Amino acid sequence: MTSETAVPPDEDIGRFSARRLNEADCAPFRTLRLQALASSPAFMPLIEDHGDRLPLEIEQSWPIDVWLALLRDNDQRQFFGLFAGPELIGIGQLKRIDEAIAELKSAFIKPAYRGRGLWKLLLRVRVDHALREKYREIRVGYRMGNELMARALKKTAFREIHREQMKDKYQDGIYGCRVVLSMSLPASGSLPDAS
Repeated sequence: MTSETAVPPDEDIGRFSARRLNEADCAPFRTLRLQALASSPAFMPLIEDHGDRLPLEIEQSWPIDVWLALLRDNDQRQFFGLFAGPELIGIGQLKRIDEAIAELKSAFIKPAYRGRGLWKLLLRVRVDHALREKYREIRVGYRMGNELMARALKKTAFREIHREQMKDKYQDGIYGCRVVLSMSLPASGSLPDAS
């Protein structure tokens, strides 16, 4: 099955899994992240740049060592993958803000796998990791006007805490605003089931 083939609606959801990525996942992670940047205007660079370049241009220029460093074990950020069997079909980040707070960032699922509720599995694996790391709060943000994300998060325990102007450009070249939501941890039972 190619990445652009539609997933049949009656396909067994049990073949999907999510886990933390590591250096062995570098090539598919890089490919999927660049696909996310090329196909969506709502992404910002993984590493703050504050320059005039757009996120795709920034990240395409990184040598493999930068990509590998993103996947190495560290307490500042971790990347997680959503898999259909062995194929990486989605990615998401958990980024440390401080000792008590982490943020969910940079989530992307291949278009052929959207609309099946798989985002919940990617959300859950990151929240579960935040719980293991003993964070007391988890945040998530989305670009103002992203009604799909607003509707999805409305079904969770996340609640809006503020809106902010972004310091870096989104992929479409705009310094956009985003809505930031927060959820206190532990959050067991306050997220939608992954099934």
